[in-house]
Amino acid sequence: MKLFKIIGFPLAITGFALGCMILLFFAEEIWVYNMVNPLSGTIEQWIPEFKKYAIYGIIGAWLCAMIWYAAAQWGMKVNKFSEAGKRYVWWLFTVLALLPVVIFSIIQAIKSPLQEGLVFPPLIYFLNFIITFYLPTLFFSPSSFKYAPVPAKFFRRWW
Repeated sequence: MKLFKIIGFPLAITGFALGCMILLFFAEEIWVYNMVNPLSGTIEQWIPEFKKYAIYGIIGAWLCAMIWYAAAQWGMKVNKFSEAGKRYVWWLFTVLALLPVVIFSIIQAIKSPLQEGLVFPPLIYFLNFIITFYLPTLFFSPSSFKYAPVPAKFFRRWW
């Protein structure tokens, strides 16, 4: 069972990122296509730029999730999580994974402003963060750090 967690959890984290990429290319593109209206140019010119930043954000969040897993599994040894005081490390990776959401939203707003649907690109970047970083760390953090993500005590109390 331990080997399954050591191999399976990183594979599950990667699976979330791949699922997010699939969502990006099928669902999100269609959703954005119908919801935004660029101020200059056409939507066909705007979408490749949006997808490029979304892919960068997904990769950044996936890297943060994988580094968090590696640091929690092999880097930080604890006997009892509640006494370890290591939740700040998870928060640090959360902030690092959220940075692309903020940066790419600002870049997108400056480089190709929208006439309608201003909220949708940042919202999709944020949903990509949730799918690629938050959910995998919530459900697949190593056992000694399984309660580090906020509200993990509610979701992971059974395993």
